[in-house]
Amino acid sequence: MKRTLCTTLFLAAALSACDSKSDDGKAQAENAAASSVASTQESTPAASSQKIVDVYQLDIAGVRLGMSWDEATAAVKEKMQLTDKDIEPEPYPDKDEKTGEKIPAYFSVKHGHGAGNKMTVRFRPDYLHGQPEKRVVSSVDYQKERGAKEDGSEMFKAAEEKYGEPVRMTGNEGSGTVFYIWCGDDCGIDSDPKLSLVKSTFFINLRLDDPRYENAIKEQERKDNPPKF
Repeated sequence: MKRTLCTTLFLAAALSACDSKSDDGKAQAENAAASSVASTQESTPAASSQKIVDVYQLDIAGVRLGMSWDEATAAVKEKMQLTDKDIEPEPYPDKDEKTGEKIPAYFSVKHGHGAGNKMTVRFRPDYLHGQPEKRVVSSVDYQKERGAKEDGSEMFKAAEEKYGEPVRMTGNEGSGTVFYIWCGDDCGIDSDPKLSLVKSTFFINLRLDDPRYENAIKEQERKDNPPKF
């Protein structure tokens, strides 16, 4: 029994004085063991928080949220070994209300052979950081056609290797749509930055987006157009 107690206390508290038979020695060992247990319990939340993802450190083909047009095009050209001719800006952009310029809201590049295999990078005025004169990346979509040779498993494996284990998963194969999500602590799907991989019936889409850019624009529009009675 004494040997068992000594071994247990050694493992729990890493004590070196287990062979002491005095009450003081036992009290010290028990206190150390309790401290060890408490320390383990306190570290549990930290262990779970390792899955929390800083979405702004992630990229799709080199493109990150918040990049400028020049930064994004340079990044995707380097990563995918493209030229300027491979970058396809929005063909019919709207005029900017303030400047009157026609500024493309997105560009796309093709990858693979299918017509649906493309990457699209979208930009929004940066009202989120109080710099609406700047247009920055608000979302990136990397889409592949789904077929007999591409069920999404290879793309998910590649995403997991690059970004780590997803924080959440919703849906199931039986329903036809599965969502894998990487995001920050207690993130809201419609309100916080996130990376998602969606496997649907026809497409597999890897999406990096921050809805706060769009929400900031809507908030500014509400301020600029208050209710009038």
